Amino acid sequence: MIKKHRQKGAASVEYIVVTTACLIALLMPLNDNYQPSSSGKNVVVRLIENIKANHKAYSYANSMSSVTPNLR
Repeated sequence: MIKKHRQKGAASVEYIVVTTACLIALLMPLNDNYQPSSSGKNVVVRLIENIKANHKAYSYANSMSSVTPNLR
């Protein structure tokens, strides 16, 4: 049986390991084929670029005036 005093810091170690692994995965540069490379963009930059592009397209489509049918 494992003694309780040896388990006290286990959760914080697991948290640090998982957080570090997630940060490495998000900040690792990738090329256009999503393979690791030294000159690519990381996942966070790609996500921000895609959000900006989608918002720009949404804003453009939302700004178009809608045509209402003639209600006579």
